[in-house]
Amino acid sequence: MNNVDPIIKFTSEWSYHSVNFFDVTVMLNNGILFTDLFTNPTVTDKHQYLYHTSCHPSSFKKGIPYSQALRC
Repeated sequence: MNNVDPIIKFTSEWSYHSVNFFDVTVMLNNGILFTDLFTNPTVTDKHQYLYHTSCHPSSFKKGIPYSQALRC
């Protein structure tokens, strides 16, 4: 897969206890699933947010703090 596009790099990891999927870490502890926020500081977590003065609809701008609070 890494030979298809020089910019996109695919990686794989394995564990008996947890897996990272998009922005979520899913963990298995005593047969119970737990989730946590996963951020990759070198790739995806760039802390880029939408300026309030942008031309996006106000519902978008109001929804960003709400959705960020749900992730924590």
